[in-house]
Amino acid sequence: GCSAPTRRSTAGATGSCRGRDGVDPRARAGGRRVSFTLPQASDDALAAAAVAFSQGARPHHIQAALDGYRVLVVEDDPTINQALADRFTAEGFEVVRAHDGPGAVAAHAEHDPAVVVLDLMLPGFDGLEVCRRIQAVHPIPVLMLTARSDETDMLIGLGVGADDYLTKPFSMRELVARVRVLLRRVDRAATAQALMVGDNRV
Repeated sequence: GCSAPTRRSTAGATGSCRGRDGVDPRARAGGRRVSFTLPQASDDALAAAAVAFSQGARPHHIQAALDGYRVLVVEDDPTINQALADRFTAEGFEVVRAHDGPGAVAAHAEHDPAVVVLDLMLPGFDGLEVCRRIQAVHPIPVLMLTARSDETDMLIGLGVGADDYLTKPFSMRELVARVRVLLRRVDRAATAQALMVGDNRV
């Protein structure tokens, strides 16, 4: 039968599936065992993934069962920061918050979020410097927020590693939709990498 995904480390969890003869029924033709890696997730999210797996879901479908992506919200305005946190929480995200540049870099290092929603104008140092520093650690989707509509700001932000840009005031629905698009792109890229010819992973 199928074994539920199990936590391997803070970096993720693994799982596999085999038929009665000990061979994965979905990989029988190639004689390969199917294995995959799940990103860091809560126990509830892993339980949901286990249910999906037991029902025959493929790894990219299991990914969809992993609610609770961790988003880092960086905004110096307390009212906006709280509103963003409340909305992402309501949408099923795990939220980490920061209110200035140094706090954002520290929160990124400590919590390893899946995506960052980053205000441009911040105390300490601005969102551009935050983006430079966190992208230097490892690539991560960043959606930048700004009250200024200057094209130069947008181009600089994209140049230092931001993936998307939204000008205040903005729709919360549009913001969440854009964040989900960024996460889907990352998931697709990870799936494509796992499907390399000659690799035993799927």
